[in-house]
Amino acid sequence: MGGSDAARAAANTYFVIRIWSAPCALANFALLGWLIGIAHVRAALVLQIAINAINIALTILLVLVFDYGIAGAAIAATIAELVGVAIGLRVAIRLARRFCRSDTAISTNRSVILDRTIIFDRGIIFDRGKLLRMLSINRDIMIRTAVLILAFAFFTAQGARGGDTLLAANAVLHNFIMIGSFFLDGMATAGEQLCGHSVGARDREAFVQSARRVIAWGLGFGLSLTGAMSIWGDASIDFLTTSHDVRQAAKQFMPFATLAPTMGVLAYTFDGIFIGATWARDMRNLMVTAFVIYLATWWALQDYGNTGLWIALLTFLGVRGLLQALRYPTLLRAAF
Repeated sequence: MGGSDAARAAANTYFVIRIWSAPCALANFALLGWLIGIAHVRAALVLQIAINAINIALTILLVLVFDYGIAGAAIAATIAELVGVAIGLRVAIRLARRFCRSDTAISTNRSVILDRTIIFDRGIIFDRGKLLRMLSINRDIMIRTAVLILAFAFFTAQGARGGDTLLAANAVLHNFIMIGSFFLDGMATAGEQLCGHSVGARDREAFVQSARRVIAWGLGFGLSLTGAMSIWGDASIDFLTTSHDVRQAAKQFMPFATLAPTMGVLAYTFDGIFIGATWARDMRNLMVTAFVIYLATWWALQDYGNTGLWIALLTFLGVRGLLQALRYPTLLRAAF
């Protein structure tokens, strides 16, 4: 990634602690996906609030009170993920029992009822065709997500080559991008659930209406976030960092960060629609295409330094959504 020795040392300290939460993080992704898939988004919200609240509280305690620094932040996040799995499993078991029979425990050649409540049907769980279908979709989504992570990692690496101040400024501004993505991911999640249900029901009209509403609400959120960041962006930067140099650098590039939610509306909302419809292969291919355009844009504008890097990132967000919008009519006709 580049950066100074001090920056690399801090990142290494965080990583060697935080990596131990990887199994818990993956389990929480699975639990979150399952809750969204069965339309229990309120339970998913509670789980995410619990994880983040624990993380915040422990970070304040370990970093600000006990002065453990970057290690304290990593420990807090790791513990929060672990507690999140425990809470999530508890919630999942309770919800699963509502779907299962509660009569006397039985055992057959295909199914076993545990604790008189939860049925595990081996014929369904180990169905070869369904397993391969699930793994195929997961593979394409995984590749898509890996490319997305690579795009932001490239952004970080190029910013690091501009020095620690620029690296820190971009990291501060990345928080605004993440805040925007949280709002837009809510629309994407709604798209996954509503469009997925419509595809399963073979209801084209419901699918189209769901897609339109998700995109419309996403656009509303995107424009609102851009407006809010334009008004309160500088004050927020002052809240996030106490370094004068970092504040000045971040404010210089804040206009680019304010555009990110609006530029990314189609990318986020169509991701939800594509995942709900299981158009994972097309989503993967379009992500790779947008990434190539992103790199080409950066290469053409690299003489403009961090400004060119931000323009490339915004281009990546906009092009990805535009490509998905252009592909959508063809996939819609094929699906219905």
